[in-house]
Amino acid sequence: LKTDFLDPSTVFRKPFDDEIPLIRDGFERMVRSFNDSLDMISIGKSEREIRAEIDYRLIRNGFDDFVFSTVVSSGIRSSVPLSRTGERVIEKGDVIIVDMSALYKGYEISISRVLFTEINDDLKKIWDFYNGVFEISSRNFYQGKRCGEIDSIAREYLGSEGYSYPHYTGYPAAGFSSPYIFPESNDYLERNSVFIFSPGIYVKGKYGFRVKRAILIGDHGFTIMDE
Repeated sequence: LKTDFLDPSTVFRKPFDDEIPLIRDGFERMVRSFNDSLDMISIGKSEREIRAEIDYRLIRNGFDDFVFSTVVSSGIRSSVPLSRTGERVIEKGDVIIVDMSALYKGYEISISRVLFTEINDDLKKIWDFYNGVFEISSRNFYQGKRCGEIDSIAREYLGSEGYSYPHYTGYPAAGFSSPYIFPESNDYLERNSVFIFSPGIYVKGKYGFRVKRAILIGDHGFTIMDE
């Protein structure tokens, strides 16, 4: 939206300093809601049952509404990028992706987590490799870095073992308009940029990994808001 007198686009690009504590509180509440649900996530429960338990805790912890329905995808269904909750019952050996996005005091808060009902050596090896994408990419989370370059770093790292994903590497958090992290992005990281970093691994017909990390760019480097 532009007028002859005012261009308000910069207001929506990133939060002001006094908004940061509210956004941080939202992420802390969402992490707490998820952690409070862990005892309810077990073999024999359906994805829909687990979603209901998580949603109840999100509302109880102060969230007003949902940006999208909480996603619980398990087993082979976790290998489908951006899946939805179904009726599938959790089985031994499943990988489970839980993806939450809800409104807290007007801010869009989103995290995702990966759970294992059991883990073998092969699965652990891939999981450890996946976690390396954050370590490698986060070295570039600083003011002035072009987001298209961050996207390339993440995709090249995962591509070194033959993995790819069909969605953005990152996108704005809390309802702001930047930064977007995808191949053609010309956005740059700025002080107070808040974004979700979320590359994925999807092994067709088996399982998938997608962890969202909420990042705040500061004066010197970055902080993780969803720890």
